[in-house]
Amino acid sequence: MNKIILIMILMILFVSPAMAEMRGSGLGMGMRYGYGPGRCADPELNLSPDQSQKVNRLQQGYLTKIRQLQREEMLKRAEWRLLSARGSDETSKLNRSQQEIQAIREKIRETWVNYKMECRTLLTPEQLEQLGTMEKGRWPDPGPDGSDR
Repeated sequence: MNKIILIMILMILFVSPAMAEMRGSGLGMGMRYGYGPGRCADPELNLSPDQSQKVNRLQQGYLTKIRQLQREEMLKRAEWRLLSARGSDETSKLNRSQQEIQAIREKIRETWVNYKMECRTLLTPEQLEQLGTMEKGRWPDPGPDGSDR
């Protein structure tokens, strides 16, 4: 049994970098944007060469952090799956593993928000205004009762 676990973990370690590259910074689920680099580098913003260089540097740092966190999350998910397959005698370990996965997801969200805020500091007021108009319509407009229309 220990050999199987070791083999699965090793497989995940070798496959996760390829999977992280495949995920990319696409649109995520549906019309909403995922935790990809965002719109700061959008060509419509007409970034200066200096701004573009700084945004690219920020993006590279962001992507490096995210890839590491994604690998950690994949390993924890594999561990969780193994624990859940064993049965109810591992409930405390299963709960702890689930909490660790949630903590990693929170780190990913924090990393994304920090990147987004740092990126916005590089933009001029006009570019920020343009970015705001580009982002309108991305999210459903809540109706009067708070539900999506």
